Amino acid sequence: MTDKVIGVGKKCCWCCSALGSILSQDKHISIQLPGSHGIIYPWSPPRVGLDLSVLQILEDKLWDALYTAINKAEFEVPLSRQSSGSSSVGDEDTPKKYSYTSKKLMT
Repeated sequence: MTDKVIGVGKKCCWCCSALGSILSQDKHISIQLPGSHGIIYPWSPPRVGLDLSVLQILEDKLWDALYTAINKAEFEVPLSRQSSGSSSVGDEDTPKKYSYTSKKLMT
């Protein structure tokens, strides 16, 4: 096996990290990445050099990650919360807003 190097200066996005882990399962390929920040960006796979089966595995992993995130969010974030129209600012009954993209409590 001939070593080939691709320089990476930052943590990888979720898709690049997942692709690296899939390719590393091949005994003839060794990929070492600096880790992943876990963010999923709009992404296009390399246009050449990848077998269709690798892309299918990547797609399956992406769907699994989506289903996991949705199921986790269902238990962590209330989907709706009713409140009366007569609450004052700072009132404990004032509903808090949730950001579904960052999953952080926004006040």
